[in-house]
Amino acid sequence: MPEKSSIKFVLIAESVIIGKNELISVVNIFDKIKVGILPTLFTKMFIVTNFTTSKDEDSSLKLEIIDPNSQVVNTKEVTVNSKEKESMNYFFEILGFTIKQLGKYTVRITRNVGDSNETYFYVESGT
Repeated sequence: MPEKSSIKFVLIAESVIIGKNELISVVNIFDKIKVGILPTLFTKMFIVTNFTTSKDEDSSLKLEIIDPNSQVVNTKEVTVNSKEKESMNYFFEILGFTIKQLGKYTVRITRNVGDSNETYFYVESGT
């Protein structure tokens, strides 16, 4: 029976660069967004993760962004195959994310075997 994966990290970044051998360079990691007015449109962000798995195993990943009122405001799901790898990098591209309120947002990634990991970003007033 395959061992459960371990989601090592979840990062929020402005951009990613895909290099050789499917390596991901993460550019401008952030945990705070300053906004002048609400609602506002955050044009692009990337959610980057790494997890371990058994070789040649299908993994279903679910991304949820949860607002300060504990409401899921964005969700994406994807299935990836680990091929010959035991450690996988993956990123979600979020385009056109509408921010409606200030406060702490949770970013959670859950894998089909029950593992999850999360991080946070804060939306504050200012420029």
